[in-house]
Amino acid sequence: MTYILGIDLGTTYFKAALYMPDGRLVGLTRVAVNPSIDGVRCELEVSRFISLLNGAIAEVCHQAGSGSDDIVAVSYASQANSFVLLNKALHPLTPIVLWPDDRAAVLDRTLEGFVNKSDFLMTTGLGLFSHQFCLNKLVWFRQNEPDIWNRADCVMTLSDFFTFMCTGERAGDAGTASLLGLLDLKSCSWWQRALDCLGIEKQSLSVVKKPGSMTGKTRSNPLGIPRNIPFIAGGLDHHIAAIGAGVKDHHRCSESTGTVLACFRYLDRYQPKKNCHTGPATDGLTCYQLAFRENGTRALDYYLKTVMPQQSFKDLFELAGAVEPGCDGLVAIWQNQTNRFSKGQGDYTPGHYVRSVLESTALDFVELIALLFDRTLPADVLATGGGAKSDLWLQIKADMLGVPVIRSGCEEPASRGAAMLAAVGYGCYPSLKACSEEWPDQQSVFYPDKKNVEKYHRWIKKNRSRLMT
Repeated sequence: MTYILGIDLGTTYFKAALYMPDGRLVGLTRVAVNPSIDGVRCELEVSRFISLLNGAIAEVCHQAGSGSDDIVAVSYASQANSFVLLNKALHPLTPIVLWPDDRAAVLDRTLEGFVNKSDFLMTTGLGLFSHQFCLNKLVWFRQNEPDIWNRADCVMTLSDFFTFMCTGERAGDAGTASLLGLLDLKSCSWWQRALDCLGIEKQSLSVVKKPGSMTGKTRSNPLGIPRNIPFIAGGLDHHIAAIGAGVKDHHRCSESTGTVLACFRYLDRYQPKKNCHTGPATDGLTCYQLAFRENGTRALDYYLKTVMPQQSFKDLFELAGAVEPGCDGLVAIWQNQTNRFSKGQGDYTPGHYVRSVLESTALDFVELIALLFDRTLPADVLATGGGAKSDLWLQIKADMLGVPVIRSGCEEPASRGAAMLAAVGYGCYPSLKACSEEWPDQQSVFYPDKKNVEKYHRWIKKNRSRLMT
């Protein structure tokens, strides 16, 4: 037997999925990242990174009743802006600093000035930036940890480091690299002017590979991946999840409700836009565009932990399902990592509060789709991420947007998309589109309810000033 391995280096969980070349899933596992968090810093020790992936890969092989030697190709999906500093011997000097880390609490002024220059957007495709981005933390290290910074000879993103551990190559993918703000996206190479402005040496960064391209063969590694098999460059998790969910061209789009809320679409031409991220596509397509909001599953997590810690998510959704659209005037607002509520005149139950959180995220979803599609509507939206497991949440999104929302039958589309990249790279299929058409996927469609569409239209119009606070 031969198997294809897809790894998803997510924020909350790392996932591993093992597929047969014909698309049959034979092993799937999720392991909680559980980073070290002290209220400001958010880090993952390198030893734990290795242990998590080693255990996940061993588990999916066990589920398949096979050994790792039957794996013939591997690829990945990854979070962005998480990184590690290494010395000249390529030994880590720091833990993996994850993107939610807030040690650099404000955006450096020099960096802010640079990203606001007119050519930054057109060159990098990056129409958004925040203090949590890797570059801002590199400036923080230079200013606050000079001993570490002066010994650092190499910066690797999380996916770069995974690639290095598997292959020994200092290489990374253009998808996660494009969110650094240092990549000339059209030439798929490091932007020298940006490097000079920010004092970063080109040789300290990884060689950039296009998503889906061959990086090299694996070497002996502590992760349990067999040596001497093709390692295929992956990409940004939202992009790879869209591939896994079945987005094949610019006529379809997807949304992911995970730690953050993100909406994705392919473009047929390079057209960067403010408040969006434009990244490199695969399979002969030009590029993709992403828009983000922080109002993802964290809003529901926050409510569960702070207000109803004895309940399960299933309990919360059952309570919310008994409440009418609009929650009798109760509006949830996700702001500064907490929920606050703007109340109307009703008597509110716990179900009202939960549903208002779901509606808050759904409204941000509608706004992101409008941003990507210039206020027009797509024919449908493919749903991914942890939020896609809730029928109620998907129905609310369909009703609020007014178009069908489709859930992939695949439980973990990012690891599936990574496995599809590996399958194509190994030669099982001539293209991702061909692979997608052959791999089985039982989808569920949530059609908008006309009455609820009208209710939400009136709700948004009536509460616009509160909703947009």
